[in-house]
Amino acid sequence: MIRILFLRVVNFWIWRNPKAIAEKLNDFARSERGSMLDLLAASRLTSSQERKSLYLRHARDEARHKALFRNMATRLLLKSGGGLSPWQAVDTEELFQSLGEVEFLAFVHLGEKGACLQFEEYRRYFAVKGKKELEQLFAELLIDESAHAAYSWQELLSLVGSRKRAQQVVNKMYFWKMGRSYLRLGRTVTRRIYWITMFIFYWFFFPIAIFLRFTQPLTKGWKNKDLH
Repeated sequence: MIRILFLRVVNFWIWRNPKAIAEKLNDFARSERGSMLDLLAASRLTSSQERKSLYLRHARDEARHKALFRNMATRLLLKSGGGLSPWQAVDTEELFQSLGEVEFLAFVHLGEKGACLQFEEYRRYFAVKGKKELEQLFAELLIDESAHAAYSWQELLSLVGSRKRAQQVVNKMYFWKMGRSYLRLGRTVTRRIYWITMFIFYWFFFPIAIFLRFTQPLTKGWKNKDLH
């Protein structure tokens, strides 16, 4: 409920104009590509042929979602005469290798369940705004996200053997994801503080340097001092 309320508060800013909409969709495309790479790794490393098939199917869905987001972003910017920001490298964390399959499935389940809430809110927002194309985009994605949340929960159950244990792992990963998000936020804030500090430093000292350059001009060669 808190997450939905937060989304409703910030929706007007996230989707404020075609450029902002396109950049947000481009961010989603980048996230989908990262998820696809993690799922492809999981398909290679799992010992279960059934889960290998599920991971591959999920990875194909993520690739299709990436294309849907990217294409929609491009169309929106073409209409407004803009262009997308350069494509950035995707930060993959080798989650299957570092977490193990049980926690990886809990991580996937949390992500897909969260995406269902998020995309439903976006679908509702665009329906109210009369943006049919974007409403249909998120409605289509919701079908896949719901299926992904369901299969990851069922596979987690089959691995741990009980709903209680499965929920314990999901709760553990919830707090792990929170810590991960705070660390990422910290890195982002640190980078921005650095650039802001350097900007202020430059524009504060640059006029002083110019002033000194003209009031105390540099001279070439050695200065002969009278030692007597």
